Amino acid sequence: MDNRRRREWIAILVACLCLAFVVNLIHFKLTDEYFKATIADVVNARAPAPFQHRLLSPFIVYGLSQLTGLKLVTASYLFSLVVMFALFLLFWKFLRRLFKPTASLVGLFLLALALLAMSAQNVKFTTVCLTCKNYGFRYPYDLTQILFFLGLIFFMLDRKIIAWYALLALATFNRETTLLLLPALFLIWRNDNKRSAAVHLAISFAVWIGIKFLLSNLLPVSGATMDNKIYSNIALFLGQKNGASLLSLLMVFGGFWLFLPFGYRHMPREYRLLLITVPLTFAIMFFVGNLDEIRIFNELAVIAIPSILAGLLGLLEGDSAFLSPAA
Repeated sequence: MDNRRRREWIAILVACLCLAFVVNLIHFKLTDEYFKATIADVVNARAPAPFQHRLLSPFIVYGLSQLTGLKLVTASYLFSLVVMFALFLLFWKFLRRLFKPTASLVGLFLLALALLAMSAQNVKFTTVCLTCKNYGFRYPYDLTQILFFLGLIFFMLDRKIIAWYALLALATFNRETTLLLLPALFLIWRNDNKRSAAVHLAISFAVWIGIKFLLSNLLPVSGATMDNKIYSNIALFLGQKNGASLLSLLMVFGGFWLFLPFGYRHMPREYRLLLITVPLTFAIMFFVGNLDEIRIFNELAVIAIPSILAGLLGLLEGDSAFLSPAA
């Protein structure tokens, strides 16, 4: 590694560490642990559905607390900081596949803004930042799942089959949203072999179903795993909820979602196929999630932001000079 390359990596490591520290600090400052499903509740099998089955991150935090003697909130903060640093660093590597270094650095800042904005829940984000009041709940598995999503995208694009299945299983113990990547898996891998892609889609779905079945039998909980949210979401679009709820929805991806369509044409073909995950997730969440609770779209940030970045830079520069030659 030459001196220039070494200096670039040192600068990126420092930038990722600083971003992770600032974003994590603000996130913990302005959020509270969700009172209905705390880490202690999950570990002691007292949490309701679906939170009881999202157990990987809570058990890691609990184990860290037991090993170090730290309070759960401190262990959660440190775990979140490490995850955040790894997320920014891995996202930098992902961006460098598509963009030149300067553009990739801008992408890191967009991710930081998106993570902060998407923590909002039914409130006016800007007002809360000015008043420094709590604006939402904190879930231990959210940030970890974004990191897992990004790892799965790497393995998907690089055809790392064994690594894909290993991480798919691990991430499903953290949160069930791994299912959302399966259509993109089929669309991308069918370019190599359509029958093989169909087989991997079936196996991946079987792994997901198997883990959900295992969790449901080992840790039975009362209530439905997914509630019907159709009427609540219809009310949101009809203006029957307060204005802050609709504003929260507009803050998806930090409010930069407007630039996403403009960047689509700049993206490589496989990345365009990956983007199918975004509308698919919104369609599914219309039935099972509160759309104004935009943290449910956290994982999509690492998929959407590259296209958002390309759209933003394309409008400013008018060409694709910001793209990496490898893209």
